[in-house]
Amino acid sequence: MKERIAELDRARDEAEHGMRELLSTIPNIPHNTVPIGADESANVEVRRWGQAPQFDFEPMTTWILALL
Repeated sequence: MKERIAELDRARDEAEHGMRELLSTIPNIPHNTVPIGADESANVEVRRWGQAPQFDFEPMTTWILALL
């Protein structure tokens, strides 16, 4: 019985790994209330919270920060 449990645990782990691999290839599905637009210029701002920060320097892009 002990060997069978270990075998089933391995099979479960492999199946879960395969499922995670498959699910990581599926993009996020937008909510059905999201308007369809041609590109990012068609994005609608629904609400804004707080004020955008003002800097006295040029902020780094996120991809440059990721390299640091």
